[in-house]
Amino acid sequence: MGRFARQHYLVSPFITEQQSSDLRSDLNINAICTDATHFVETVKDHMRQKFCFSYDEAYDDVYAELCSLTDEHLAFTKSYSVAKEPHLIFSTAYQDGLIHCFQRILDRRFTNDFADLHRVRGMIAAYSDKISEYNKERDYWNSSYFVGYQMGLIFFDVMNGVRDPRQEVPEDLKELPYFYHPKVGIMDREEYAELVRPNPEIHKAALKQAMRFAEKYDGSSDLVVQHTPFG
Repeated sequence: MGRFARQHYLVSPFITEQQSSDLRSDLNINAICTDATHFVETVKDHMRQKFCFSYDEAYDDVYAELCSLTDEHLAFTKSYSVAKEPHLIFSTAYQDGLIHCFQRILDRRFTNDFADLHRVRGMIAAYSDKISEYNKERDYWNSSYFVGYQMGLIFFDVMNGVRDPRQEVPEDLKELPYFYHPKVGIMDREEYAELVRPNPEIHKAALKQAMRFAEKYDGSSDLVVQHTPFG
């Protein structure tokens, strides 16, 4: 096929100039004399710049955040009774969504499911539509969960932006909010303690749904409401 043949490459740190010349002339193989690790890193760096490929360090950021979030989640769910403070279940669902998203990202790290950041941003947009549908149905339990899942994807995207020298990420985007309520939105622990926890009727429709959940628990104080993974 001559010049129409597909180009092939051989990467090796031990190739000589004569071997490189022979491979090119006899087999149409371009030899690259370099360490394979360096070669792969160079290719990945090119993909990051050209095709918005994710950074390995962003997965480490997700793991560190997951550890912190899990501790926060356990402390929060132990701090209230569903029967007595049912309006707090929406923050639990939000945290569940965050946790499940982070677990999914880490579990699928080596499949490259989240390597293409264009695809990740498409998923973020798709979850916006899903959240809107649940809110229209006044299903705040599921909408809270998917706000959390979407926020996990956003955090992953932001952490890649932090690693990208071409981007400047605002400081407030680097802090992941751990709490949420359908009326107020995402917030930190202090805002949640002030705005939501002492105000169960801040969103009456959401409270009504939460009270239906509480009825299923029959006043038990040792049970924790958790959202199933991925809806």
